[in-house]
Amino acid sequence: MYGLALAVAFLVLAALAARPVHLLLRLREAFGTLPEPVAKRLEAVRGIVTSSIFIAAVVLVARFAGWPLPSFLLVAGTLYLAYSLVTTILVWSEVSRARAGVSDPEWERTPFDRLDDEAFDLFISYKSEDVQMARWMADRLIAAGLRVWFAEYIVLLVARENFEKAIDTGIRRSRFGVILSNDRYVASDHCRRELDQLLHPGGPGIANLIEIRIPSEPATHRYNPALAECRAIEYDGDPGRVARFVFQSFGLAGAVPPDDPPTSAPVWRRDERRGFAVDVSGWQVDGQSTVGPGAIAYRRSVEGRVLKVNLHVGTGTVAPRPVNAALDEREVFDRSVEFASSFLSRHGHRCVGVHLFFLGGYSHLVVAYWLPRCWARRYSIVLPDPSTGEATEFAFAFGFFGPFREYLLAVPQMDRVVASLAWR
Repeated sequence: MYGLALAVAFLVLAALAARPVHLLLRLREAFGTLPEPVAKRLEAVRGIVTSSIFIAAVVLVARFAGWPLPSFLLVAGTLYLAYSLVTTILVWSEVSRARAGVSDPEWERTPFDRLDDEAFDLFISYKSEDVQMARWMADRLIAAGLRVWFAEYIVLLVARENFEKAIDTGIRRSRFGVILSNDRYVASDHCRRELDQLLHPGGPGIANLIEIRIPSEPATHRYNPALAECRAIEYDGDPGRVARFVFQSFGLAGAVPPDDPPTSAPVWRRDERRGFAVDVSGWQVDGQSTVGPGAIAYRRSVEGRVLKVNLHVGTGTVAPRPVNAALDEREVFDRSVEFASSFLSRHGHRCVGVHLFFLGGYSHLVVAYWLPRCWARRYSIVLPDPSTGEATEFAFAFGFFGPFREYLLAVPQMDRVVASLAWR
């Protein structure tokens, strides 16, 4: 009689455990990822379902065939039943949290949801050629909880004809200022105007200004000798050192995000037919993604979150500009803003960032936007094929499953893949 009760208990357990397995598989299918602890439990519960059915079948066969079951097997089965029941209860709890987490409204919140009368902690002034350094720093400051006025995240929140006024307002509302200086910085009318505003009595002032020299060149100090009085650091190729200096200057030393992990040896994904290669070291082939013919899909983990990328290559481009290295970066940026505003809004995506990315002597379009379940970042890299001269677009589409601040810390991993793109 006890054997029959044990068999029924295992069948009930298998039915109970099958439900969270089904839900977890549906979650993974819909969202492409599961929290790491839940993913591990998934395999455990799969084993519980299989073994429970097997044990119940053996006990029932023995029962109706009249075979005696040794006492130690009944004791072992009871203990395994208790373990399996506890594991199933834990999985049910984690499934509930996972289902809430993948649709967590906090994921899509950003410090730039609106512009209002709140003060900014920091205003960043830079020349467009140095935007990748400026963006790297801005992303880490924002991830640490600061409210940063950074043009590439603000530009879509104001009408383009009012953007200069928005800059002036941002400087006046900022407690601190950072300039990325060199000779080309002060050669720009726009940068000189921002510097004058930062040093104006209505702005942060010299006492609250930090100069990052990339590299140390004399023209900016000739333009305004008062800069000799502000805190300064020279960029030596170590962005982590610059970040720590900025954080310490603001009294935020304990909030510095961790440095990026050391770059491993390149692992090249080569396309011999189209003659290009990208470095995918640290990434794994993503067999769960559905991509078109000739496209590639990879995934990796960043601080426990899933980061995915698809790469499509073709001659038809959605980039808002021709392949023209001489095209002014400001014009490229303006066209990119128009593209992001029209194309993404038509598809119902909320764009939060429009970025310039420099590669191969050209400036390229990058947009950041929110999809229903993740942060997306699309790079439209358009380069002329060296053998034919034909414009070829490399469309990198990244998806990050996590909140906006954690997405910002994953951006360097995306930039590294795109920056590695090379012909033959």
